[in-house]
Amino acid sequence: MICAREHSFQPCTPTNGSAIFKVVVMLKLDRVSRPLHHLRDSYLDNLSEPQELFLESLVASGVTWQYQDIAYAISSGDRLVEFYVSPNHIDCIDEFYSAAMQASKASSAICKSYDSQFLHAALSKPANVKPGGLLFRRIVDTSYQSRSDGLVRAGTTTDIDAVFGINDDFFDSSEEIESYVASDGLFVLEVNSEIVGCGIGKRVFENRKDIDIGMLVASDHRRKGFGTQLVSFLKSHYLKNGLNPICGCGPNNIESRRTLEKAGFVSEHRFLYIRY
Repeated sequence: MICAREHSFQPCTPTNGSAIFKVVVMLKLDRVSRPLHHLRDSYLDNLSEPQELFLESLVASGVTWQYQDIAYAISSGDRLVEFYVSPNHIDCIDEFYSAAMQASKASSAICKSYDSQFLHAALSKPANVKPGGLLFRRIVDTSYQSRSDGLVRAGTTTDIDAVFGINDDFFDSSEEIESYVASDGLFVLEVNSEIVGCGIGKRVFENRKDIDIGMLVASDHRRKGFGTQLVSFLKSHYLKNGLNPICGCGPNNIESRRTLEKAGFVSEHRFLYIRY
């Protein structure tokens, strides 16, 4: 199978002096507005775990490079953040990856550890690999760990100012909080009728069941178990509604990791930062 748009023949002289010819593959990925729908769907279906919301935000603002209906890559700055080759052309994966790096002028990649095709291609050449954020995809406890001193309820527009008051750079603006209210994705935690924390949920894709969750607790109410209650509530709430809650945290954020684990999540995957 020929997997190149162009090819040329260059002479090669072995040790016995006789001349043979080899095929030199030259691939060129073109810049397009977005990947073909069926290619992107195939990529997402090929993942063993759901797409990460953080990476999806990089994809949404990134630049797409594509080769016919066979392969594509997406770059964000100097990094590749997504790469996929149709299974029928997987034998040319290393050539497509090199072409993607050349087209995008990327010098690094950020890859989910469960993205086996991307990871295989990214490690086909010498690289410096640094482990990144923890990705929580497995739930070992589906129950809600409620408390008598904390009430979790759906957030409303009247809660926006109070939530922004404990923001601590969790939200970019009050408008962002309002967007969670509008999509039924804001929940507030009250202690003695005072809002001391909130939980959020956002679908990664509208047509898929995966929903990214997160939580915030006011600084003077932390390390009291309220974070665990919020995450536990979000997990239970979305599972009951037929959705698949997912989450993540920074590699050095020990408190967030412990909170997620206490709420029933287990991390078996992480981001990998790959630099050439």
